[in-house]
Amino acid sequence: MPYQHSSTRGRPNRGSERLLRQALTQSRVVNELHFLLWRPRFQNGDHWDAGWMCREHALMTAGLGALLGFRAYLAWGKLALVGDEEGVSAKRMMSVSDPHSWTMFEGIGVYDLSLNLTQAAEIKWKPWPTTVLAGPSSTTAICFQLFTYDKSDDWERTKVSALQTDGFHMLYFGSSIELLSKRYLKGALEFINSPLSDDLRQLDDLEIYSKAVRHLWGILNRRRNCFSVKGISQANA
Repeated sequence: MPYQHSSTRGRPNRGSERLLRQALTQSRVVNELHFLLWRPRFQNGDHWDAGWMCREHALMTAGLGALLGFRAYLAWGKLALVGDEEGVSAKRMMSVSDPHSWTMFEGIGVYDLSLNLTQAAEIKWKPWPTTVLAGPSSTTAICFQLFTYDKSDDWERTKVSALQTDGFHMLYFGSSIELLSKRYLKGALEFINSPLSDDLRQLDDLEIYSKAVRHLWGILNRRRNCFSVKGISQANA
């Protein structure tokens, strides 16, 4: 469906919003997500892929949030990051992730745990003030903006403007959104269509993504040990 984000129907109270942020930004959870999903930058067809595996991050984040009782959506579109190059005085840089995926929680906003803000292509960023986006209220040191599918021109103008100003900017452009459902989660290996899902199909396990959500749920509740600290390789995890 077309991307819309203005509704505040069923808005969680601040305590619930804080609970969600505290749960999903636990270092155990984030580190395990990155260990399982991040890949080194690689050639994907005719372009370079940053290796974030944003579609899988969005699915895992939405799954965990849904288990916590929040209404979760998967969103697709584009992301422009604007900041400074490391070690270069006032040298601005921009990186665009297109396509890009993230999670939306009803009444809260964007969650994006896929971000790898170390470098873009071969250029290192000046350190960002955050490593994850956990709702707009978590980005006080960053200029965060979210544009709907009918605001493409505004998104383009804002990118240019951000390069001419100071500070860090995260500019999301949403083109479509879908409520997370059991059907989607069970069929995610077919729906996601990412470089990682292409590799995972060779394992012949249609429930591998739902198993990953259950694993991360165990990590969040401290019922499972992290593969990332057990010496298990990413491939074997």
